[in-house]
Amino acid sequence: MTAQARYDVRVSSDWPATRDRWQASADASTATPFQSVAWLDAWYTTMPRQGEIDPVLVEVRSGGALALRLALIARRTAGQNVLQFADHDLTDFNAPILGPAAPETWRDAAKLWQALTRALPDIDLVDFRKMPLAVDGQANPLALLADTAPCPLTGHLITFTSDWNAYHAGLDRRVRMEFERCWRVFLKAPDATFVRLREAAPAQRAIDFLDRQQSVRMAESGLPFQLDRPREAAFYRHDLAQRLATGDVVVTAMMCGGEMVAALYGIANAQTTVILRIANAGATWAKISPGRLIVHRTLHHLHETGVRAVDLSIGDYDYKRRMGPVATPLVDLVTALSWKGRAFALRHRAITAVRRYPAVELQVRRILGRRDPATGKRVGQSIQ
Repeated sequence: MTAQARYDVRVSSDWPATRDRWQASADASTATPFQSVAWLDAWYTTMPRQGEIDPVLVEVRSGGALALRLALIARRTAGQNVLQFADHDLTDFNAPILGPAAPETWRDAAKLWQALTRALPDIDLVDFRKMPLAVDGQANPLALLADTAPCPLTGHLITFTSDWNAYHAGLDRRVRMEFERCWRVFLKAPDATFVRLREAAPAQRAIDFLDRQQSVRMAESGLPFQLDRPREAAFYRHDLAQRLATGDVVVTAMMCGGEMVAALYGIANAQTTVILRIANAGATWAKISPGRLIVHRTLHHLHETGVRAVDLSIGDYDYKRRMGPVATPLVDLVTALSWKGRAFALRHRAITAVRRYPAVELQVRRILGRRDPATGKRVGQSIQ
């Protein structure tokens, strides 16, 4: 793409019509699993409420060729019209869908952004979070923009070779031996097995199990849980119904005597599988660490089916570090498009600056009376 590129922007609020058009050309575009048409269809079908969230569906072309698509929403909050990704804490990686004319330099990205913002409806603030730097090896144009800042969250990418034993042997020795011990102990139980659930009814039971057990675990930790609320629950069931048969939804379980010991939910495309949710049956099976074990067994299964890239998604949890992933950086783009949005954008910029100095950030957490993420004690939640 040259500096002379011209970008034509189309904005729509009609998801059904947009869905059909995007689906028809999906093979010619590049996206993460979170920007598949099926995932977006589940989102726009179950999440929006009229008057609360308005779809903003953006398509940008250059010389007739697709540059990018954006699945967005506009919402009214604190007296401002805010533009965000279709997320609502369900989407871990927010990114454009890229076409062959996607900008590859910051100059072209800035020119595209200028054309895009001119075509937007009445927006005061752009609030884009959790954006990867690249999408399947292709530069994310939004991450090239000058106003981006490091996101406090990261992905956790595991890349396999064709040799599973090479990956397994590369784990910390104590971690590797613990996985092997736990698996041996589990297999001693009657009818113990690991299975990928490919039929609708057992996969539905796995989601019910995830909702129930994750809710209990979060309540024990004193943290809120929203994935079992009506709209969020409907979202996962819609996604499951659309994609289980195609293999783009991955549901696995550890079973014993007909009972579920642990369950896992992930989504996939041709390039990457993302593990989103795990849960286990609790204290009865604590001695075999079933939550960690089902992740390890799922990784083994995915490797056997030819998957070579698995992301453990956002959230810096101990079990993820045990799996040996590489942290993949994400960026945020928070920028004002009117005077109404300037205060929030400046606040975000100040918070980003504070994050560069951990001691100062911890002091801010203490002042605000939130949790310290390192200890879990009540000195601060992540500043947002």
